Amino acid sequence: MKELPRYCRILPEAKLASDGWVGALCLWCIVAGARSAAAASAQESLGQMKVADGLEVRLVASEPEIRKPLSITFDQRGRMWVIQYLQYPTPAGLKAVSVDQYLRTKYDRLPEPPPRGPKGADRITICEEFDADGRAHKFKDFVSGLNLCSGMALGYDGVFVLQAPYLLFYPDRNRDDVPDGAPEVLLTGFGMEDAHAVANSLTWGPDGWLYGAQGSTVTANIRGIEFQQGIWRYHPRTKQFELFAEGGGNTWGLDFDENGEILAGTNFEESKLLHQVQGGYYVKNFGKHGALHNPHAYGYFGHVHYSGYRGAHISSGGVVYHGGAFPLEFAGAYIFANVLDHAVYWAKLKPQGSSFTASFAGALLKTEDETFRPVDCEVGPDGALYVADWCDKRASHVDPLDTWDRSKGRIYKVRPRRALTGISPQTGGSQPAFDLNRSSSMKLVELLSHTNNWFEREARQILAERREASVVPKLRRRIFESRESRVTLRSLWALYVTGGFDESLAARLLRHSNANVRAWTVRFLGDSREVSDSIQRQLVAVAREDPSPIVRRQLACSAKRLPGDGALPILESLLQRDEDLADPHIPLLQ
Repeated sequence: MKELPRYCRILPEAKLASDGWVGALCLWCIVAGARSAAAASAQESLGQMKVADGLEVRLVASEPEIRKPLSITFDQRGRMWVIQYLQYPTPAGLKAVSVDQYLRTKYDRLPEPPPRGPKGADRITICEEFDADGRAHKFKDFVSGLNLCSGMALGYDGVFVLQAPYLLFYPDRNRDDVPDGAPEVLLTGFGMEDAHAVANSLTWGPDGWLYGAQGSTVTANIRGIEFQQGIWRYHPRTKQFELFAEGGGNTWGLDFDENGEILAGTNFEESKLLHQVQGGYYVKNFGKHGALHNPHAYGYFGHVHYSGYRGAHISSGGVVYHGGAFPLEFAGAYIFANVLDHAVYWAKLKPQGSSFTASFAGALLKTEDETFRPVDCEVGPDGALYVADWCDKRASHVDPLDTWDRSKGRIYKVRPRRALTGISPQTGGSQPAFDLNRSSSMKLVELLSHTNNWFEREARQILAERREASVVPKLRRRIFESRESRVTLRSLWALYVTGGFDESLAARLLRHSNANVRAWTVRFLGDSREVSDSIQRQLVAVAREDPSPIVRRQLACSAKRLPGDGALPILESLLQRDEDLADPHIPLLQ
C-alpha cells in the first residue's frame, strides 16, 4: 500500500493541538462530511432555498460555464467578472517538501509569474447578456491558466490579480477583454503555504488605495514587511505598499461602510466580523503564529462585539449593504456568507464609541442543500446581492485525497420581489446598457450622490484615474454646501483621489460640522507623513477639543505616521481625554 502523505499521518497530532486544529481550518474548515450523494442540479438547489421576507433568489450562472466561483466583481459596463478557483487546493507544477501540524506546506521552489510559471486551471471569466431574470447568456475568459488566483480588481485600464506570491496587473488599454501582454509584477512576497489563507479580497478604498486581506496560515514578506493575517494596501500611482492592520484570524473578505470603515471576515467563534483601523493590532492565535510583529504593541484589539445567533465560526465575503433596492431595514446591514451553515446571514450595526457592536438580524438566504457553500457576496449595479456558491459537499482540505467536485459552481442573486426599476438590462432591468467610462467627469461627480453606492464607488474610481482638475471646484463646493452627510463625505474622497486636497483646504475641513469629514481629513494629513507647523498646531487643538471619538481615534492612528516632535503633543492632548478610557480602540492606539 502506498504510504500516506505526511500531513495525513500527522492529523491526530494536529487535532490535539486544539487552537491549532480550529485555527488551521478557517475559510473551508472542519471535516468534509459525506461526499457520496450526487449534487443537486442548479434548479433543484434553487428550489430548496429560503430567503428573507420581501426578497427572492434567482440563478445567474452555473456549470458548465462557471465552476468553483471564488470572487465576484462588476465592471464599469455592469458586466460580472468571476474567479474560477479550479486549481485549489495545491498549486500546479510545485512539489511539497514538508507539511507542518497546521497544514502549512513548503514547496520546492518559488514559481515564476505568468506566463513563465506553471500553468494552473484557474481563470477569470466575464459574464454578460443577462435576461429579465438576471441569467447570464454569454461567457468569455479574460485570462486562463492561472495558478491559485485568489483576488481581482478592475481599474487603470486593466485587471489587478492576486496569485501568491504575486500581485499582478494585466493591462487591457484598448478594452477588448484580451490582455495586452504579459502581466506586470507589482508586488512579490505574499504567503503561499495554504490555499485557503492566501492573499485575497482586492477592494478599492475610498482613498484610492487598493486594499487586500491575507489569512492565517501563510506568512508574507513584502519589501521587508513580514506578517501573517491582516489588511494591507497598495497604491497604483505611487507604488507604495503598507500593512494597514495586523492580526484578526483568517480573514477572507473586506468591505468599507458608508463612512469608510473597514469590516472584515473572520474564523473566530465569538464574532462574525472585525473592525480594522489604521495601524491597529488584532488578536490572532499567538501560539500558532507567534507574537505581533511590533514589539511595542502592549495589547491587541478583539472582534466586534456580536450578540445573537452566531452559527458556525466562519464568516467570509461580507459586504455592507447600501444598494438602495432592499427594504429599508437592510440599509447599512452587514451581510456575510457562512460556508458551514449553508447560509447567508445579516447583522445590524450599532455605533459604540469609535467603533460599533453587531447583532444577528436573520438569514438572508438559507437552505438544507449540503452542497450550497457560499464564499463571497457582492452588491451589483441593480442593488441586488450576488452570491458565489462553491457548490460542493466537501468544505475542507484536511482530507489529503483530492475528491473535490470541480464540475459544479453557481452564482445566485437575491433581489426584491417587486421588479427593480432604473437598472440596465445587463442585470435584469429596464433601461439601456451603460458604460460609465464614457461619462463626462462632471456626470461622474453627480453619481457620487447615487442611492446605490456601487455607482458612487465606480464613479470615484474613474475620477481617480482621470485626475481632472476641472471637477475640483465643484467637489469643494459640495463638501461645504451639501445637506446630505453621505454626499459630503463622498465628495471629500473624490476630491482627494483627483488631487484636489491640500493643507489650506484641510485647515477648513478640520472645523467641518461632519465628524467623518474631520476624521478623514486627519487621515489624509497623516498619510502625507509630514505637515506644516500651523497644521500640526491645529491637530493638537483638535485632539484637545474635538467632541467626536471617531476623530480622536483617527488622530491616534495618524500621530504615529508623523515625525516624533509633531506627534507627541497630539498624543499628550489625547491622553487628557478621560472620556476615552472605555473606548474600544483609542487607549491602545496611543
